[in-house]
Amino acid sequence: MISTRFGIKLWTINEESFRVCENLLEKGIFNYLELYVVPDEYNLDSLERFSKFEVILHAPSFNHKFNIVNKDKIFHSAIKSIIDVSDVVKSDYTIFHPGVQIKKSSENHLKYVISNLKEIDGLGLKVILENVPDLALDGSTKLIASLFEDFEYVIKETDTLVCVDIAHTIASANAFRIDPIVYLKKFLEIKPFIFHFCNSYYDTLTDVHLDIDKGNLPLNKIVKLIPENSLISLETPKKDMKNLTDDVRNLHLLKGFFKNSK
Repeated sequence: MISTRFGIKLWTINEESFRVCENLLEKGIFNYLELYVVPDEYNLDSLERFSKFEVILHAPSFNHKFNIVNKDKIFHSAIKSIIDVSDVVKSDYTIFHPGVQIKKSSENHLKYVISNLKEIDGLGLKVILENVPDLALDGSTKLIASLFEDFEYVIKETDTLVCVDIAHTIASANAFRIDPIVYLKKFLEIKPFIFHFCNSYYDTLTDVHLDIDKGNLPLNKIVKLIPENSLISLETPKKDMKNLTDDVRNLHLLKGFFKNSK
């Protein structure tokens, strides 16, 4: 029997998926919802249906111009949006990325991340920090705390929980020329609260999220390292947003790896 719990991921703008998602959660096909909050783009009445389920929120990423080190108008709008959604779906946790470098000093970046995470925590949001690749999708923008030692430092200074993204870990390991499995084991030592899971390319330097049966990650090895009773959010591609058939298929494939690893 698999003790791991699996989550389906949606955005607040994916209203066409809500009814099917609700049904998948009611049937226990997925165990929880991870909900990405698009700033100022959500229907609280529509989201209320998820208040009866376990929900973990995900803060906006730099794709929506949110950068945790930059307390601008978008920053404040995003935090307000997260609080609004959190109150309705009764979520206790929110996943944040460490942000994008906007100044030259990496030391200052870490200080900003730590300071702002503490401020967010003071608003009553329980923060989970997600590890990131060294470079953004453009192949040049530097992401903060991609190096394990920097990430660990932020975690210790803020006492936040940890989200380990498998694809991010692989890309970061390759950027720093460290064996990906060895690098993943370092993150496992800081006891992740939740994982993001997909397939990817074992030699990638950037974030690549593929279906479970695509790519070439050694999933048998990786799955054996994941602790029992973990939370795992599926982050595979969605082509069928209306019926979420891709998620159900990828979940079935992923569960097969976990069954064979025991």
